[in-house]
Amino acid sequence: MFQTEVLDLFSPLACQKAAELLVDGHLVAIPTETVYGLAADAKNKSAIAKIFEVKQRPNNHPLIVHIAGAFELDLWAVNIPKMAYTLAKAFWPGPLTMILYKAAHVPEEISGGLPTIALRVPNKPQLLDMMHKYKLGLVAPSANLHKKLSPTEAKHVYKHLYGLIPAVLDGGSCSVGLESTIIDLTQGKPTILRQGPITKKDLEDVLHCEVAEPKVHHIAAPGNMHIHYQPYTKSYLVASEEFEGIIKDTHNKNSGFLHYDNFESLTGSWQAIKLEKNAEEYASLLYSSLHYLDSLEFKAIYIQAPPLEPQWKAVQDRLMKATN
Repeated sequence: MFQTEVLDLFSPLACQKAAELLVDGHLVAIPTETVYGLAADAKNKSAIAKIFEVKQRPNNHPLIVHIAGAFELDLWAVNIPKMAYTLAKAFWPGPLTMILYKAAHVPEEISGGLPTIALRVPNKPQLLDMMHKYKLGLVAPSANLHKKLSPTEAKHVYKHLYGLIPAVLDGGSCSVGLESTIIDLTQGKPTILRQGPITKKDLEDVLHCEVAEPKVHHIAAPGNMHIHYQPYTKSYLVASEEFEGIIKDTHNKNSGFLHYDNFESLTGSWQAIKLEKNAEEYASLLYSSLHYLDSLEFKAIYIQAPPLEPQWKAVQDRLMKATN
């Protein structure tokens, strides 16, 4: 049992302490632009094992390795295609994870027994400086219990993992707020395995080739589960045309609501959070909004279904998994 400490990402001494904890084989929750990650030294098998124990996560599920820059790609991967460097130049640091063939030294605990590795460069300069200085590659799945809501603020991590880890490195609210897009570069045609902030069009505009985007796939990848990202409160995804009826239903008075359209009966209600009908802004506030509604201990949370437009695909993916 730890007395979990909150450290300031913007303090060099705090970053030094976080790095020393990681080098010594401990877990530290770290901020990225997407969500907070539960980090361990990617070369330390016993530290990696602690991630699965703390998160209660299946140990055959692969992890993402966060690296300090594209210059470290060949330290972790082999047979790297040219398009990996093209994507890195365009989107790193940023919310894109690439699946490549792993180097021989990469622990099986990271890859889930697969011949591949997932790599990305997070867009947090202070974190990258720390990783580079201490020569750290960090495995860092979301810093939450398995299948539960991803944290986008240090307080989310502190609430749910207090006592289980020695430290949380606080870098403020995550600016993107949704997990990274995952693209597989080992299958011939580049293939999106997880929807995220970087879209199919974004990728195709850079690669100048078609990117596959299967509606369903069975390739093991981080976040590739039918049920994931769930609040503790039972949550329901409701079509826009049915949302007003749900609000008026007297059985749902002890309920929370997340919406973007105007519903007169919800105006000024403490039970409701209204987000802007803008995919990027909505995504950045989605998890923090659900964490807040979850904390109010309603019987249910009702979420207005997002628009069926390409820019909303990542939000659609997370909400489908959160409400199954």
